[in-house]
Amino acid sequence: MQVAIDSNYEQIVKESFQNGPLGILISKSENKSLLEDLLKEASAVGIETMVFFMDDAINLLKDFDWINSLPSGDYSGCDLSAQRRGIEAPEKINMAGQYHNAVMMHECSHIVSM
Repeated sequence: MQVAIDSNYEQIVKESFQNGPLGILISKSENKSLLEDLLKEASAVGIETMVFFMDDAINLLKDFDWINSLPSGDYSGCDLSAQRRGIEAPEKINMAGQYHNAVMMHECSHIVSM
């Protein structure tokens, strides 16, 4: 199904993110392709992103090539989730506690949880 998009869509989207970036909390690794698509679309229209990996989604950090292929953004992961699974994150990922998740929630103008 095709959806008609207002010709000013890109401008409308940019204006809605003037007060802060898009925050994405990902806790399920099954949402990998959805996350990837969302990040690419946000990057294409110039929207800053902050992503926090936790719980099962921390397993996505094992795929260094995939992580390094993602658009620029602020990426962090739950150090406790990683420690429990024996995962070492790539350099692109800032490993932190849940406090960093709270900071993301505070700083972002929109939040997506998946």
